[in-house]
Amino acid sequence: MAAPFFSTQFQPYVYQSQQAAMIPFQILGGEAQVVQIMLKPQEFVIIRPGAMCFMSGSVEMVNIFMPENEVGMWHWLFGKTITSVVIRNTGSSDGFVGIAAPSLARILPIDLAMFGGEILCQPDAFLCSINDVNVNVAVDPRARNVMGSAEGFLRQKLTGQGLAFIIAGGSVVQKKLDVGEVLTVDVSCIAAVNSTVSVQIKYNGPLRRAVFGGDNMVTATLTGPGIVFIQSLPFQRFSQRIARAVTSPNMRENPKFFVQIAIFFILAYVVIVSSLILTDIRTHTFRLTAQQLNDIASAATSASTAKISRFDLLAAILWKSVAKIREATTVTICWNKYPAAAGRERELPSNKMAVGAVHADFAVAKCEVSELAELIAERKEDESDSIEEAMAGGEFDCVVYGANLTFVNLEEAPVYDLQMKGRKPVFANCKIEGVGEEGAVLVLPGGGGGEGEKEGEGSGKTVTVMLPAKQLAGLKEDLRKSWGIV
Repeated sequence: MAAPFFSTQFQPYVYQSQQAAMIPFQILGGEAQVVQIMLKPQEFVIIRPGAMCFMSGSVEMVNIFMPENEVGMWHWLFGKTITSVVIRNTGSSDGFVGIAAPSLARILPIDLAMFGGEILCQPDAFLCSINDVNVNVAVDPRARNVMGSAEGFLRQKLTGQGLAFIIAGGSVVQKKLDVGEVLTVDVSCIAAVNSTVSVQIKYNGPLRRAVFGGDNMVTATLTGPGIVFIQSLPFQRFSQRIARAVTSPNMRENPKFFVQIAIFFILAYVVIVSSLILTDIRTHTFRLTAQQLNDIASAATSASTAKISRFDLLAAILWKSVAKIREATTVTICWNKYPAAAGRERELPSNKMAVGAVHADFAVAKCEVSELAELIAERKEDESDSIEEAMAGGEFDCVVYGANLTFVNLEEAPVYDLQMKGRKPVFANCKIEGVGEEGAVLVLPGGGGGEGEKEGEGSGKTVTVMLPAKQLAGLKEDLRKSWGIV
């Protein structure tokens, strides 16, 4: 025989165990095997439903359901069983039980202690277990692994230090992968792998292969270190070949499959609609005259706080109103850190926006507006440099408007500078798309006014609010009752 060229050879699987007291069992047959396990009084074995073949008279069995926290719902959605069977020797003498492979498969005994106490299997690989073995479901949430169907992202995870029996079709070989060694396997041919092995599912296009047929459409790229058990004839492949041979094309459809697909579409629809309802951002604009602002400032501030800017005052009023609807102890403030000098044109584009957060360690809904306005004026610190450093790598995504309740000071924005035939706009406004669920507030100049009128503290303001629909309705009601703002 030619010398092997593998870094580590493929080998037939040989059972090994370091346990001092060997668990008595015997595997019978060549194909469609049966494992016979001896049970002492009160000892038990956990098996998959439908696998029991025979047992002695002192042995009893009972069905148990997989808990929801072990992802039993995923099993049900994919047509897998969500129950297990416990077989216990309730007599005073030794008993036995025979457990059969459910198909033309071989039974592999695996001592989990030899594999670091954890191993990942195909969804239907588990047959039975003795002593300390837990059977859970490992869900791979990566979208690329979903394309491999249930076998791609739904696996059984066996943990513990006991003895587990799994099934595999055809001939079974094991391959020990060195660190960084890569092996590509048909995804259905993986019987089990170490948890240390990295598994990445790959869809081998093109689309016409999926439509008109073809082999090896879905493969798994395995990267060591670890051990992989490979089966030559997966039950899925075996059953498909039998179905093609004995059934007519119009009988190959599986009604259960379409029911499961319908359930998925319904769940997806519910999730999408719910997310749209919960994050349905609506926009409303309040227009405040200079006289309204003066009246509000007189009612909300005192002599010591009379110099508070109109922006800080409006931000404080809206912050308090939102806090009455939901908790809002931290807000984000955006302002122009380089105010335009008098008489200087805004001809040079630059990043003048400063961003900072303000946190209140008291009940915002119950405090005075002047206290909040002072907090905004004194506590906001420019964090733009820190944000630029975090974004320097180019791979960092963040949400600015709406991550917290965000107030944007656009009082100096030249929204009324545009002239058409010598006339300025009667009303100008703007809003931001893609605002996060915490909402955002824009404070802009209130009107173009006549010739020579300055758009500053003495003019009106336009306040554009973007909030979820229910919160916006509550905000409008509170502003109307508390401040007469409509």
